[in-house]
Amino acid sequence: MEHEQEGVPGTAVEGEYSWVAPDGNEYHVKYVADRFGYRVVEDNVVPRMRYDVFEVIAWFFASLYFTVGSYSSVASLS
Repeated sequence: MEHEQEGVPGTAVEGEYSWVAPDGNEYHVKYVADRFGYRVVEDNVVPRMRYDVFEVIAWFFASLYFTVGSYSSVASLS
């Protein structure tokens, strides 16, 4: 395992670490740790999601709009 870090520990740091798994694959993680917490900036450990986050948010609000809209239409027919 390799690890590199820059910054002032306890204040703000940027770093990265990597390792070779037993299956022979090499994994890496780049991170930032500051007053906002620990955040992974880049990695190849977690598989990427198929959908972009903005597509998911747009889909959610569109489905919510149409669901609420259909209830409003039904209520107005009564």
